[in-house]
Amino acid sequence: MGASPPQGVEAWCQIQLASGQWLRHGPALEWHNNGRVAVESSYHNGTIHGPFHAWYPDGTSSTEGQYNQGEKTGLWRSFYADGTHSEQGHYVEGLKQGLWIQRAATGDRTEAWYVADQRDGVWQSYDAFDVPLKQRIYREGRMVSQQEL
Repeated sequence: MGASPPQGVEAWCQIQLASGQWLRHGPALEWHNNGRVAVESSYHNGTIHGPFHAWYPDGTSSTEGQYNQGEKTGLWRSFYADGTHSEQGHYVEGLKQGLWIQRAATGDRTEAWYVADQRDGVWQSYDAFDVPLKQRIYREGRMVSQQEL
């Protein structure tokens, strides 16, 4: 359904249930106004499911990951428009889990820990030359200490 450029900006596959209801099912594409692909995804019985990839209008990757029945799962990576990493980490059942690496456009980075989508553990920030800047400790989403290094 839908239409690719220049007639439209989104196309997808669908199935019709016995009730007559139509659901997205299979590959789906969205386009930027310039005709380049913006998002490539997939659906299963009306729910986003499977690989997900988004691009900036110039064709540079912006986000890639995986959905499982509507929830983010596994490794997700985001990029700045110049192609450098901005963030990467894992989702479990739609929640951030474990180590996430966040990078500022300046090159500074933070190693951040999550448990069930809440900040938890030691968060360490570094400058672009890997010199430690700051350490924060979180427990169940709340900062319990912070120190400049």
